[in-house]
Amino acid sequence: MLKILKSLFTKQQKTKAGNELPLPPSKLTECYSSIDDSHRWQGDVYPKSKFDQNKLPNPSIPYWMLVNRTCHLYEGGDRKPKLQYLNYAAVYPLKEFLDYGDKAPIIKNQISSLIKRNESVLFLPSCPDQNIETPLIVNFNLLYTFKIEGTPHAREKILQLSSPFCEHAFQKFSRYFYTVGYDDTALKSKSYIEELAAQYPSKD
Repeated sequence: MLKILKSLFTKQQKTKAGNELPLPPSKLTECYSSIDDSHRWQGDVYPKSKFDQNKLPNPSIPYWMLVNRTCHLYEGGDRKPKLQYLNYAAVYPLKEFLDYGDKAPIIKNQISSLIKRNESVLFLPSCPDQNIETPLIVNFNLLYTFKIEGTPHAREKILQLSSPFCEHAFQKFSRYFYTVGYDDTALKSKSYIEELAAQYPSKD
């Protein structure tokens, strides 16, 4: 199942004729490439000002990241994107994810958790070359679907992810979004663990 889900986000994109799509533009940093304004790519980030303002679910969200597969987004010649609706994840400045309350963990630990351990978010470093002066956080918990007519054109993106960072980003998204849980209460209970331990007594 995980292999199938992974392929939905990371498989090699094809054109309508079956040929490979143009290669992504040159890499600027480990996370970002130069911007290809001819068509949309999975992972593109757009400012809220470029969307239909009447359709925004929350006007306080400053940026949105496109999460659809690139092969469904390609535009070239007479070809238009296959989709009537596009899916986006909310993107915020890092500061909006930090808790400055008296009882909150120290800021260094909060940032460390966001970068290293929190599976529900994606950390995007600042990129002054693209006029992104502050780090950003993509919130996988907040997804929204827009009609394609109310979404920005490729030329209006402000960030484009580089490879293999883009693949990493959407592997993380699929791990989080498609996690399958089950009731493991019995397996984690103290009595069950003690029962197992009794079968493997320590040596004298």
